Amino acid sequence: MDEITKLKQEAYALELIQQKFPNKEAVITEIMNLEAILHLPKATEHFVSDLHGEYPAFDHLLRNGSGNVKTKIQAVFGGRMTPASLQDFATLIYYPQDKLKDITLHLSPNQLEQWYLDTINHLLELLRFTATKYTRSKVRKALDPSFAYITEELLYTNAHEFDKRSYFDQLLKNLLNLKMLTPLLLPLAIPFNDL
Repeated sequence: MDEITKLKQEAYALELIQQKFPNKEAVITEIMNLEAILHLPKATEHFVSDLHGEYPAFDHLLRNGSGNVKTKIQAVFGGRMTPASLQDFATLIYYPQDKLKDITLHLSPNQLEQWYLDTINHLLELLRFTATKYTRSKVRKALDPSFAYITEELLYTNAHEFDKRSYFDQLLKNLLNLKMLTPLLLPLAIPFNDL
């Protein structure tokens, strides 16, 4: 490659970089972010081969993260849930639509409201635990865009702080009153497949 071609390529590359990072501060921020990401724990990886005709088994493997999701559930709730409750919660995360259908058939309306509130709080607690090894940006991308804002508000608001408790409770009450607990719960169970 001659010198003129090399200079043209470098100028073009510099122009592309300047479009994404218009000033020195933007470049420094990106470098700091990328270097900090290198210090987060390594994400879970799956290596699977020879799947011919094994879609149900492969689908289950993806849904449970090769057992990683259940390990996280046990780490967070092991001393607070019975083994049967842990399994039910895991099943909700693996197969949210199926589990939700089953729950709605067996609970009264009042029991169902309480189940939703408890379950959403459990999902948020598990998501908080899981999210510690990722950037907020990565977590946001894993969330359903329709509920990203409300999920982030619930996720990053400390419900135990006195000043935030009524805010957190009101968000949940609004979801309950607007009949939005089901639409929130389904996508709230999904990020565990991506994180």
